[in-house]
Amino acid sequence: MFGSSYMVRGTAALLLAAALLGGCATQPHPTGFYWGNYSQAFYEYQKDPNASTLQSYKDCLLDIISRADSGRSKVPPGVFAELGKLYLDEGNGGEAIRWFQREATTFPESGVLMKSLIEKAGKA
Repeated sequence: MFGSSYMVRGTAALLLAAALLGGCATQPHPTGFYWGNYSQAFYEYQKDPNASTLQSYKDCLLDIISRADSGRSKVPPGVFAELGKLYLDEGNGGEAIRWFQREATTFPESGVLMKSLIEKAGKA
């Protein structure tokens, strides 16, 4: 009898903890920004920069943007600019400018920096 009371309390506590943790797992980030696999993809690219890790990193950035375009989340500041920089590094100035402009439009506070990068991309 004494043991069953503790068992019921223990089970109730376990269920409450599971419900709270489950609720945390399904709640969106309060800012609404979606980071996807950004940290891991960026780390892998920086650790071993090669064609494969570069493509994985680009795919990650494009996934973040795709989710935002579908209305499910917001693109974090700098993601458009980072994608633009990758294109600029490849010598694709036109594509770089496209992403720099989108960064400037989405985050007006980045306008001065994006203007500078757009000018640089225009010369590439």
